[in-house]
Amino acid sequence: MDIVSISGAILSMMSAAIAIWQAYRARRYRDEILLDRRRRLLIDVSGVARRAREECRKIVTPVGQPVRGVDQQHVINSIRDCLDRIKDNAHQFEVLDKALGEAEKQLDNYLQEQDESHRFAIGDMLYKALGVIIGIISEGMDREI
Repeated sequence: MDIVSISGAILSMMSAAIAIWQAYRARRYRDEILLDRRRRLLIDVSGVARRAREECRKIVTPVGQPVRGVDQQHVINSIRDCLDRIKDNAHQFEVLDKALGEAEKQLDNYLQEQDESHRFAIGDMLYKALGVIIGIISEGMDREI
């Protein structure tokens, strides 16, 4: 073998090693980006779920007197919007589907119920269902961080 072919083989091996190293770094960087996107999504969805639970406080069983001046339809629409935003991102959470289904079921029951005392009880169950959703999201945040 002559010197040219030996140096060509050495340069080829060095080029291959550099390409492998760059591919490894690119993959690691991609994984970091995906993890950061998932963390950001968890934080966003957590805020949406907490906002839905805060809205739900307006329709739960009143401790002293019912909350005056509350448009129940506006509250329900706000909660439904929040649940829809959570559902749009539910593909990130495998166990969230059941809890979301329960919250939507309670929301539908609330809309169908005519008796005010039963509506308050359904509002309480909806509040608990939203709490479960927040718990699932918080557990996901703890795992990711």
